[in-house]
Amino acid sequence: MKLDTPAWFLVPLAGAAGSALASFGLLVFERTARGENWTTEPSRCACGRRLRPWENVPVLGWLAIGGRARCCGATVPASYLVAELGTGLAWAGAAVVAGPAGVAAALVLSVLVIVAASVIGSRRRPAARS
Repeated sequence: MKLDTPAWFLVPLAGAAGSALASFGLLVFERTARGENWTTEPSRCACGRRLRPWENVPVLGWLAIGGRARCCGATVPASYLVAELGTGLAWAGAAVVAGPAGVAAALVLSVLVIVAASVIGSRRRPAARS
């Protein structure tokens, strides 16, 4: 079965999906490394304030706040922006080069990286103090 998805639809969709998966991967890795639950806890600023939904939009959220938390001025690392933007561009590139099959391959590879990074992060978690 061949999918004839128009490029004008597939490329931006793949880019957005790649950015979203990168954002999710960062969340899983960070929380796993700190021993936190990533399945039920909402996203929060370093100061503890719960993030608004628009602050969680990959790439656009970081640009909207200018890399600084609005509530406390804490720096939001540019590495988040670079990871989300880079992954989105890679997925869009995969869509251009290989169409839906390229996007599927990018998805599989991204999931493997997220799983591996999370396992590594869980091993690097600091030991609990007694």
